[in-house]
Formats: sequence, structure tokens, C-alpha cells
Amino acid sequence: MAKTSIFLTLRELVNFFPEEDKSPLDMLWLIFLGLLVGFFSGIIISIFRITSSMAFEQALAITGAYGKNAIVPGIWLVLAILAALLVGRLMRNPAIRFGGAAWDVETIEKAQPHALSRILLPKFVGSWLVMAFGISVGREGPCIQMGAATAMGLKNLDASNAFERRYFILGGCAAGLAAAFSAPFSGICYVYEVMREKISHSLLAFLLAGSFGVYLSCTLIFGLGVMLPTDNTPLFSLGSCWLLAPLGIFCGLVGVAYNYLVRISIKLYAMQELVPVRYRPLFPFVCAAVMILIFPAACGEGLGVFPQMEKGEALFSFLWIFLVVKLFFTAFCYGSGIPAGLMVPLLCVGGVAGGLYADFLQYVNLLPAEYMETCLVLGMASSFTAGERAPVTAIMLVLEMTGAYILAPAALICVACAAFTARLARVRTF
Repeated sequence: MAKTSIFLTLRELVNFFPEEDKSPLDMLWLIFLGLLVGFFSGIIISIFRITSSMAFEQALAITGAYGKNAIVPGIWLVLAILAALLVGRLMRNPAIRFGGAAWDVETIEKAQPHALSRILLPKFVGSWLVMAFGISVGREGPCIQMGAATAMGLKNLDASNAFERRYFILGGCAAGLAAAFSAPFSGICYVYEVMREKISHSLLAFLLAGSFGVYLSCTLIFGLGVMLPTDNTPLFSLGSCWLLAPLGIFCGLVGVAYNYLVRISIKLYAMQELVPVRYRPLFPFVCAAVMILIFPAACGEGLGVFPQMEKGEALFSFLWIFLVVKLFFTAFCYGSGIPAGLMVPLLCVGGVAGGLYADFLQYVNLLPAEYMETCLVLGMASSFTAGERAPVTAIMLVLEMTGAYILAPAALICVACAAFTARLARVRTF
């Protein structure tokens, strides 16, 4: 039986997705579909973000209040084991493992049936459990894949129409990243820089419409605004601009270390044959169940340490301990193959590295204390650049996350130094 949907019926009205010579009606239809992809992707990912964050905050509150009671840690450990077994069961499908980038690429080349039931729902459940139990990973990888799966579900794509399928998957990936960070333009940069897609007017129109759809759903409906708003990000003076290069290099080295540690962890998990894939989530879940009791700051995405840094309440020694623990804890968790991403912890360790740099400059009287937030923002962009080899996406993402657009010129210097550092270290993208 031929595949049918409302979209296929409407498509008969216009010659949709021709490579060239698009009429105004074609472009309007293209924009409309892009808007739908962004809107529905934003709804699903907003629900994912809000509910998983609430669950993790509740877990922190319960373990923090009753952690000294022997019963509560025991119950929490049992729940973590059960969640790990469920996630492991979902991971029998290779498309559910890690961030899902391989599935996105494969889907562009070849149609994947049952995207909603076999990809979107298992990815949502597995990633939700990972985030709710405080595993040290990010949300953006699953969000990108869920955006692509949503686009597949909206349009019943057949294997023969590769051009049409490419637009929908790329639009879903861009919408997924945009919804994960409340950063609409970062999703477009991700498609062109990380996924290395060729720029065209029609694809850009489709992605822009998707970004507006994300804005409608995430911001206007769910109220998800700037993710990490900053209040005080002064610019470096002309005489202090030379301090930007060491900042970019230092935070770039942190991004390089992050990249290497994650790759080593993935190789070590893949080399061992004693533990099947479906039981590997037990390692990060059990470790997180212990970590939430002894060092809760390192659990989850880790962004909760930023307010302490901005207020000057985080000790220099604490930040160093946090940085080291976060690097190794994230690599240990992600290597198991759980459905998760890597960008948010990378941004976290970069921000902490920037805070350490600001503390050092304050100690040697080279920079006053009010530059902490500035160094934090620039550190995030620098580490992301080195770890992901995506400088344009790094700048756009960090500026949209913080609203500190005034730092764009300084970010260019830091990101350039971080990119040079990553190139010398021969960092490969994930």
C-alpha cells in the first residue's frame, strides 16, 4: 500500500523541493513546512528539558535532605540500577546509543521507518532517565536526534526522494539543537559547520523558518528564555586585550583534554568483552548514585556551579577539584554508550576553566573581580571550539545562551587561539 499523509496530499498542489527555479509558492510552502518542523520539535524537546530538570532537582533535594539516612541512599541505588537496566534494554537498538549523530547521517542517506515509535520514544525515555539520575552528560545530542525523528514523523518520507528527506532531517537537527539551548541561530550554524552541509537559499529559508518555530514553542508557549543570563560582562580594556590569548589557549587545552578523555573512554568500553552493551549503563548510573551523595555539584550537566562563581562564592581549590572530577566523570559516563550528549559538560568545564583564569588574574592584580562572568563566557566558547572544532557555532551558541553579545569581538580572539591549540593537538570531531 502506498504511503499517504496530509503532507503528501498537500504536496500535490506544488512541485515541492525542486533543486532549482523555485517559484514564490514553492518557497512559501518550504517555509511553512520548516515552521512545522521547528514548532513540533520545540514542543517535544521543551517537555523533555522541563520534566528531566525537575526530576533531577527533586533528586538533589531528596538526597541532600535525607542522604545521611541509610535507607534513602539504598533506595536511590536500587532505583538507579533499575533505570540502568531499562536504559540498557533500550540500547539494544544501536540508534539509541550515544548522541545519535550516526543515525542522523544514516537517515539523510537512507530512509528510516517508524521514526516515532522506534527512535523518538525510546530516545526520549532513555535520555530522560539519564538526565533525571544526574549522569554527567549533556542533553543536546538526544535533542538533535529527537528533532530529526520528529521531522521524520511529520513527513512520511520514502527512500527515493533523497533531496526532500535531507531537508527534513537537517531541519530537525537544527531545531533540536536550537530547542536544547534556546538558541535558534546556533542550530543553523551547527548544520553548516558541524554537519558540513552546503549553503543554499532554499535550505537557509527552511532552517530559518524552523528556528522561528522553535522560538514560538520554546519561548512563547513554555517560557524557556536565555539559558544562562549574565548581568555583568565588561569588555577587556585595550591595554588588557593581550590577556585574551592565554585565556583562549588555556580553555582550549581543557577542551582538548575533554576530547581525548572521552575518546579513550569509548575505546576502553568497546575493548572489554566481559560486560554486554545492555549492562554497561550500570557503571554510570551506580557511579552517579554515589556521586550525588558525596559530590553533587559534579552530577548532571554541572551548570549549577556557575552562580557560585559569579557571586565569588566558589573557592579556587574547589573549582580545580570540580574541573578534574567533571572531566573524568563525564568521560566515564559517556563511554558506556548511554543516550546522551557532550556539549553541555564541555561548556561547563570551559566556563570553570575561565573562572579559574579570572581568579588567577585577580590574585596577581592583573584583572579586577568583576571580570569573572566575562572570562566564564569566553572560556565556554574557547573550550567548545577546541573540543568540537566548531568556532562559529561556539561563538553563536555561547552568545545566545548568555545574552552577552557585547563580548563577540573578544570571543573571536579567544576562539581563534583555542582553534589553533586544537589544531596543534590534532583534535578530531566526535
